[in-house]
Amino acid sequence: MEVIDSTPELWTSISDRLRLELQTMIIQKSRHHLLDVVYGGSVLGRDPEWVQRIGAFELLMEPEASRWQALEYYRISQRMDNWLMPLPLHSLRSIQVTASTSDDECPALDAPKLSHVVGNTCTFNRISLSGLYVLILYDTNLALNRLMVILRASPGLQELSLQKAPLTVEDEGFLNSFTNKVALPQLRALHVDRAYVQSTSFLLDWIEAPGLETFKVVIQCAGDATYRTHLSESVGHHIGAYPPPKDQKQARASIEVLDREMRISIGEEKIAIWWLYLNKEDRPRIKLSCISSAINSMDSRVCEEVKVLNLACWDSQEAGEYLRIAHSRFPQINHVTLKVGESDVPDVGALLRYLSSPSELGSEEEWPLPKLTKLELDLRRSNETDLAESIMEIVEQRKAIEQTKEIIELRVTTAAGSMDPSTVEVLRQSVMLFNLIEIQETQIELVVDIA
Repeated sequence: MEVIDSTPELWTSISDRLRLELQTMIIQKSRHHLLDVVYGGSVLGRDPEWVQRIGAFELLMEPEASRWQALEYYRISQRMDNWLMPLPLHSLRSIQVTASTSDDECPALDAPKLSHVVGNTCTFNRISLSGLYVLILYDTNLALNRLMVILRASPGLQELSLQKAPLTVEDEGFLNSFTNKVALPQLRALHVDRAYVQSTSFLLDWIEAPGLETFKVVIQCAGDATYRTHLSESVGHHIGAYPPPKDQKQARASIEVLDREMRISIGEEKIAIWWLYLNKEDRPRIKLSCISSAINSMDSRVCEEVKVLNLACWDSQEAGEYLRIAHSRFPQINHVTLKVGESDVPDVGALLRYLSSPSELGSEEEWPLPKLTKLELDLRRSNETDLAESIMEIVEQRKAIEQTKEIIELRVTTAAGSMDPSTVEVLRQSVMLFNLIEIQETQIELVVDIA
């Protein structure tokens, strides 16, 4: 206990939730060390007990303002802002603000060293921020033009996260006059979740982040097709930025297309999600347009790095279109994982035939994915009876011609009993490694390894 009492580093966290006696002890025992402060979290209300407790805390903490290094601020009333704003918080580097509503304005503080800002349910349109390393906003009002000013004044920014922050446009003239991109060479993580489509496009178009490692954008898609296409191109530019992710030996592209949702990613850390609020008849065309625009905007050097494609598709006919896009943009693919047939009537046979014959790809007939050597097929939803023959045709046709490499590894997931044992034996003889997974109706997986 004596060691704890005599070690000031252990007495640097203080909150108005603590008893006044303990607060006083912390101030004394921390000596001149910097403090992590929680303010406004004692009682969520304005009753006399809260007013008395918060007033005592303020009297204790005001002389120590120069020692604050981190602040968790739970904003309950304007009087709390009025007390905070004049304080000389000259050592404050980090603040987390949580307000009652998104209309509550974050106070402007005398904190010249502030570099980490987290805002929850508040507004940031009246304060000036610069020199930030981290900016994280959730359910927060911040105009797009003010965000761009903050970014330009924070070239060392390392993390930017905007979740449920719509990024409204206050000044169209400001955006139209933007001529130079904002350089963010230290930015490693960017997350934009459900901002306005036009605002998201503008943000992504006008920042340069060559060191970006983690990128995620969530989009609610509706409205004008021009805006959707523009946003998809902006997204593709960042997902497919060079160099590819460092944490993988082979760059991996993933495309997942469901009925109302799409995902596309390069590696494990760069991903875009589209939520579609469109008529059912329009969805296939819009989905194809968005994915195509995003992939076509990727850096060709990254596309050359991609060796693995994961494709999951609601409709097998759509899956064929995405394989065509992959063929045109990812020429080095040698491994495909394909999951199809989530729709009610999957036409898997047509998709498999696409891989076993040349197609009109561009101006001439070509074999799709000519370097493919490893194929994984998840066909459990299909009730077609000739799947085994279609799979066998892929293997045999690609082995018989010079334009493609032959399949040497094959993994197939099907409904139990859907593949004839004799065909399984033929497949075993045709490839170096064959793995069959049969799914029972009870969803118990029976794994049969045939090497």
